[in-house]
Amino acid sequence: MKIRKNKKPKSSLKVFILGNLGLMLAVILFFIDMLNISFEVSAGRKLKEIYLKYNPESSVSEAADYAETYLDGLNEYDPDHKEMEKEINYYLAEFSKWATVSLYIVVIVIIFIFGVKIIRRISKELKKLDTALENFSRSAAANNEISEINSDIKEFNNICTSYNRLVAKLKESENERMQLESEQRRMIADISHDIRTPITAVQGYAKAISDNMVDEETKEKYLSSICQKTETVAELVNTLHEYSKLEHPDFDFSMEEGDICEYFRSYLAMKYQELELASIELEADIPETKMIFSFDHKQLSRVFDNLITNSVRHNEAGTVIFTEIKDTDTDIVIRIGDNGKGIPKELRESIFKPFVVGNKSRTGAKSSGLGLAISRKIVEAHKGTIELIDDESGKMNTMYEIVLHRV
Repeated sequence: MKIRKNKKPKSSLKVFILGNLGLMLAVILFFIDMLNISFEVSAGRKLKEIYLKYNPESSVSEAADYAETYLDGLNEYDPDHKEMEKEINYYLAEFSKWATVSLYIVVIVIIFIFGVKIIRRISKELKKLDTALENFSRSAAANNEISEINSDIKEFNNICTSYNRLVAKLKESENERMQLESEQRRMIADISHDIRTPITAVQGYAKAISDNMVDEETKEKYLSSICQKTETVAELVNTLHEYSKLEHPDFDFSMEEGDICEYFRSYLAMKYQELELASIELEADIPETKMIFSFDHKQLSRVFDNLITNSVRHNEAGTVIFTEIKDTDTDIVIRIGDNGKGIPKELRESIFKPFVVGNKSRTGAKSSGLGLAISRKIVEAHKGTIELIDDESGKMNTMYEIVLHRV
């Protein structure tokens, strides 16, 4: 699942809430002003009516002046108009109660409207997350049905982005799990095939000998074949056992400091006679200077064995194996290669995967297909890398580069 960049949020949640609260306060103040104006107009009109009721000889203009000055609190007490003022005060008291109740109602309604607006906006964003999580809980991600979510509010948009990343990581993890299961099934099938094939042949040979169906000369051939087949199975089982040990989290490497140049030089000296018998030439470029490094002497020699054995096993006589060590201050670079058949480019991506055999690589049926996978695990345990690279000089058709990091 590819995560696209969410559109730019319009505002933060804080700005959204404070903005709405400010707008709500402005609306409340506006309605208070409107009620005050309405109060003054209504009260002024009623006061004019009361004034004219008790002063019928007065003009409307005089009544309006009286009402205005009374509401402004400028009128002095007049004992001759006691009944009029009593009626006015009663009316104003009742009108004040009505105005206060109206104001409360208006304020409550405005607060309710803006509260609902804020809650609905937040609920809308939470609903997005709830719906997305519900869809994900129904395993829609496995069918690529999970879509991205985003929000116009900054805080919610951050949550949406985190959710999108989580979905992408879970989808990636699911793909890796499915790929791993597929590789495990293939590995089991390859192991079964590699073990079943020689065992079937052994069973056939043993049955023929047991039933006295062959002469003595053929029997010797069958016994020789049985020996070879059982050695093949034993090699496969031993290699698989080594691979399983490296996979175990409790497996410990015995790291010891040593001069890796002297170590590699000694290793090649031991291999020299074997290579000479196989008519394989060896060219080594190992500096005389010391390169001190902490490594597992036994396991690192297994890496060299796997690489050189591949060259011997899958190339013709006369092939040249090249080896060299270089020091780059921060890294120790070891290169091992040959000028043999080489490996097709389309197979370089999978060459270090377990059980790459047969027509998938040059390892062929003679190999368990675990050698390079074991080599990679050992090198990675030394905080290094191993790759199949191109030789810029052109003298090597196959070249492995091991980089051991000092830091």
